[in-house]
Amino acid sequence: IRLGFAKHGAETPEYRCWTSMKNRCSNPNDPHFQLYGARGISVCERWKNSFLLFLADVGLRPSPVHSIDRIDNSGNYEPNNVRWANKKQQAHNRRNNRVIEFAGKKQCITEWAREIGVTAKAISERIRIHGVRIALSAPASKRGKRLLSSPPLPCK
Repeated sequence: IRLGFAKHGAETPEYRCWTSMKNRCSNPNDPHFQLYGARGISVCERWKNSFLLFLADVGLRPSPVHSIDRIDNSGNYEPNNVRWANKKQQAHNRRNNRVIEFAGKKQCITEWAREIGVTAKAISERIRIHGVRIALSAPASKRGKRLLSSPPLPCK
């Protein structure tokens, strides 16, 4: 890679990522500016004028399905706040996801549900009824909808 261009002259995916990141944070004409620059998200000084420093900090993209992702969505594009992430990882890192911290671990409800073996809807309902500690530490029933410690539903 020479200054972001492959041997045949085409831009590398990393270079396109770098230019797109800078544009959405600083160019009001960029279609994504409202979601980035207008919210105060910026690119660190180290990366603004140097693709090579950006590349040195983040490395090459691990695969074609990876793109740059901010770990803290309110934070800037800077060395300790970015990673290469796939679509699933990025979907779990959206601003509108509800992130729950339990037992020293932070995850969105979808990730907790997958880990525990119930649906995200069931986790949300458990939290509403029982609170986070019980909702995330109690095992799932066979049907995955109610806690084993919950009283049985009355027969009609």
